[in-house]
Amino acid sequence: MRKLATIRVIDKIDTIPNKDFIGVGHVDGWNVIVNKNDFKPGDLCVYCEIDSVLPDKPEFENIKKRSNLRIRTMRMGGVVSQGICFPLSILPKGHYSIGDNVTDIMGVTQYVGNMDIEKEVLLDKKNIKYPNWLMKIPFIRKLLLNKKEYRGFPEWISKTDEPRVQNMPQVIEFANKNPDHKWIVHEKLDGQSGTFVCVRKKRLFGETYEYMVCSRNLRLFQKDNRSYWKVSEKYNIKDRLVRYLKNNKKATYICVQGECVGQGVQGNKYRLPDNDFYVFNVQTDLLSDEVILGNKLTETGIDKFCSGYGFKRVPEIEGFDFSKMTMEDVIAFADGKSKINKNTLREGIVIRDDTLSFKAISNKFLLKYNE
Repeated sequence: MRKLATIRVIDKIDTIPNKDFIGVGHVDGWNVIVNKNDFKPGDLCVYCEIDSVLPDKPEFENIKKRSNLRIRTMRMGGVVSQGICFPLSILPKGHYSIGDNVTDIMGVTQYVGNMDIEKEVLLDKKNIKYPNWLMKIPFIRKLLLNKKEYRGFPEWISKTDEPRVQNMPQVIEFANKNPDHKWIVHEKLDGQSGTFVCVRKKRLFGETYEYMVCSRNLRLFQKDNRSYWKVSEKYNIKDRLVRYLKNNKKATYICVQGECVGQGVQGNKYRLPDNDFYVFNVQTDLLSDEVILGNKLTETGIDKFCSGYGFKRVPEIEGFDFSKMTMEDVIAFADGKSKINKNTLREGIVIRDDTLSFKAISNKFLLKYNE
């Protein structure tokens, strides 16, 4: 589960011109507007990230009036602020340390507008389905979504979610000290994360292949009109994955993960006439120099797979020199135009080597779309 509320240190507080009572607090890689009467440099705080939704309690009434309890990227006094800081007194009495996850203690939940929301939840191969409004009732959702019914998403496949660079200040220091380290930068697309898996099944008289279409969190047992199934059919993904398994007899499965964009997805910001699919991860259990920890393919391996089986990769971004960048430089680099449509702001970038992957989201994008 994403750590939405954690114990952090306010490293320093910068002044804002013509603002006497507020300043810019630096919390790891985040800039947050804080009340100078509540904090001083070196203080511990409860930091809630953007996309956090605070519980409906009297102490958050002012935030409720301002933003309906959702924490967004905002601009105030010419400063971009992301997240919110509370004194430790907001928590029950106890001992708290830097890095503690207090999401549950605070009652913070994640804003679901940025996640893949299923219009109906398909729970098993009999296509039992429940309407989305019913699944929003907490006790009913808990009753229906037990572990067995969630078996749809293959448990051996890593779900798609990169941490934000602001939560990884140590990687900036590493990059500065290791100028020869190779980093690959891709555009982060604003779409729906799709996972497509094919599993080899050994039978007495031969082999069969089980094909799975999944959103970010669920297997979609029933074919429908959503982007996942549209790109599955458009690119004949099942046939391509079966061909991979036939060509690689020692692999028991192959998984392709990527971004579904286009018609009906996030307002189709790229103005595409159809649905499209861009690969960012490939997983398999084949023993190879190109398969690394977590059964993921290296960047070179993904390139070879995509060219060999007819998939498009997420666009690569040139000109990124991580060894000379500060956190502010990385965030600024995330701004730019999309390579899919030059008239559209890109959502951000994903920075990778063969073992690590993290993202930087464009502040221009967040402010334009009120995220």
